[in-house]
Amino acid sequence: MTASLPRPRPRGLILGIVVAIGIVVVVAGFSLYGNVGLFQNGSPYPPPPSGWATFDTAWTAVASDLAYLGGHPWTVDFAEGAAADSPWSPPLALWALFTPNDWTPCEQQLNGVSTLTFWNASEYPYSTASDVYTSGSAPLWTFVFNGTYTPTFVASWVAGNITLNGVLGSDSPCRQLSPFYAYPYSAIQPWQEIDSNDAVHHLQQQIANWNAIPPFPGELQPIEMPTPPAAVFALYFPGQEFLPAEIFGAPEWSVAYGSCGFPGDYGPLFNFTTWLLNATSGYGDSWFEGSISCYNSEYQLGLLPTPLSGNSTSPGLYREWSVQPSFYTSAVPANVSLTSLTTSWVRWQLQNGSLYEPPIAPAAAGCGPADPELSNCPAPPQGWYAVLLSSTGVWLDSYPSVANGTAWTVADVPIGAGDRVVFVGAAGLSTSDVLSTAFNGDPIVWGVAGNLTAP
Repeated sequence: MTASLPRPRPRGLILGIVVAIGIVVVVAGFSLYGNVGLFQNGSPYPPPPSGWATFDTAWTAVASDLAYLGGHPWTVDFAEGAAADSPWSPPLALWALFTPNDWTPCEQQLNGVSTLTFWNASEYPYSTASDVYTSGSAPLWTFVFNGTYTPTFVASWVAGNITLNGVLGSDSPCRQLSPFYAYPYSAIQPWQEIDSNDAVHHLQQQIANWNAIPPFPGELQPIEMPTPPAAVFALYFPGQEFLPAEIFGAPEWSVAYGSCGFPGDYGPLFNFTTWLLNATSGYGDSWFEGSISCYNSEYQLGLLPTPLSGNSTSPGLYREWSVQPSFYTSAVPANVSLTSLTTSWVRWQLQNGSLYEPPIAPAAAGCGPADPELSNCPAPPQGWYAVLLSSTGVWLDSYPSVANGTAWTVADVPIGAGDRVVFVGAAGLSTSDVLSTAFNGDPIVWGVAGNLTAP
């Protein structure tokens, strides 16, 4: 029997761009919709594609195979399944909640294919079967769990093979990151929760129920479940969700669809949709739709306030930061490295303390290759520009080359540790204005200098 609860149609809640120092979240548009219906299990589930499994099957195999580790019963802190209908490898964009300095030491303690490590697309099992998404199954499931008086284990079920990806002690750097621990109220209970095929079955009915109701003026209908060949991925979380929009709380199934990570899909924005269902009843609580930057490699500029490298007789606002870059990539093999960073990948923007207002337009840079020192860089009458100096104060590059532009004076100048970024602004600018990098493509470069208050 199929039943639905009568309820008013909810309106969407729009959340804006979020950029936090130390935590990187790039959300260009984010909508929340709630209360979309209650359904009961009805029809048989499509069988998994060959070599794939549902959550229950994969966890039962992992728990049995690793029983020798002892410490039962297991406490499952995190679980995730990943499915796709064409070659795909996870992009670094899906790890956007963590900086390279956060993730690199943890990743070094993990080995083998998992949803928490990176792999070449040629290693990833995929299927073009028609039931790729409707079966609720996946060729890869990863679990983070521990027992009484045991370390934390990370293990994966990959097309029937089980890999122990890592054994993490209490001092592991991974233990500081949310996928490797769970609050007591968000721990996964595999023996109590519905299986992933049941969750997707409820989701299908949830979508049908939602689409049957006429939308409010200007309200969008949700994205439909994908149908192969769609070049999308599906991620299944029977607990906390690990995506740029992280979800904590009582156990619930999150089912997310997106396209970032397929060849040609990197760039400023990609869409993803996440549906939420109660993990024990299948009740459909809400769904999210968002757009985030899609990238494989990430640089953090690590801008540290420092005294000016030189003096200028020009009236204006001068501020300087030392660059301490860090780098991380999900590309296998890596196609760029820490030493690959150049000015051509960096875009600057100045905002008046609000992320919701247009940036302050830059002026053309007032100094170039013939001006070896900061003293040759006068402040503009309006706007601002940026200068890159070497660690010894020698001019290397300036931005932008023309007013309102996005190009540097010299293309592809390397940026290394100890180099200096100098802000040169008109005298009338506020010290509460914030200088940061603007969103770009792949690789993405992050740098938040903060406001223009003197150090």
